[in-house]
Amino acid sequence: MGALRVVRWSARYDQTVVFYRDVVGLAVLETFQESYGLDGTILGLPDGLVHLEIVRLTDARHPAPGLDQLVFYLPDAAARERVMARLAAAGVDPVPQIGYWRDNGGVTYQDPDGREVVFASWIYRPPGGVAMSDQASAPAGSGGEAEGGSEATAEDREAAMMRQVMRMQERHREGGVDPDLGDTDADAGPES
Repeated sequence: MGALRVVRWSARYDQTVVFYRDVVGLAVLETFQESYGLDGTILGLPDGLVHLEIVRLTDARHPAPGLDQLVFYLPDAAARERVMARLAAAGVDPVPQIGYWRDNGGVTYQDPDGREVVFASWIYRPPGGVAMSDQASAPAGSGGEAEGGSEATAEDREAAMMRQVMRMQERHREGGVDPDLGDTDADAGPES
C-alpha cells in the first residue's frame, strides 16, 4: 500500500473544514467542487501519505455520533498541550472519554459533526516497536514527561521528527522500500 486517506462526510462541512484546518492545524492540500457531484477538502501534512478528506453531505442525513474516533499521535506532552491551547482559544472543550485515552495521555474533543477527535501525547508503533515516544513514556500528569524542557526544545523535536518522516516517505517513494519507523534523526533522540 502507498497511502491512507480517511474520508469523513460532513453535514456541517464549512465548520468542520475550519475545525481541522484552523483549530487542529492541518494543511489544505486540495479542494474540489462538483467533482462527481461532490464538494470536498483534502487536508494533511504536505507531501504526506496520510490524508483527511471532508466531503459535504448535502442531504438531511447526519453521521452517527459515538465511538468513531480520529486519533492524532503527537510527539510528546508539550505538543499535546499546544494543541489543547489552540482548541481552548477556539472555545472547544474536551469531552468525556474512554478510560484508555484518559489513562494513556490522550484528550478527546468532538468535531462540529460530533465525531470524536483524540490527541495522544505519544506516537503509536506496531507491536515489537517502541510503544511511546521517548519524551512521553507515561500518561500526562504522572511524572513521566520530560522535566524542564523549553518550548523551543519541543518545537525542535517536532521539526526533527517531521524531517525524519519526510526522509522516510522519500525513501519509500524512490525505492519502494517500507520505511523503517525505528530509524531516528540524531537530534530527535532522547535528551540526556
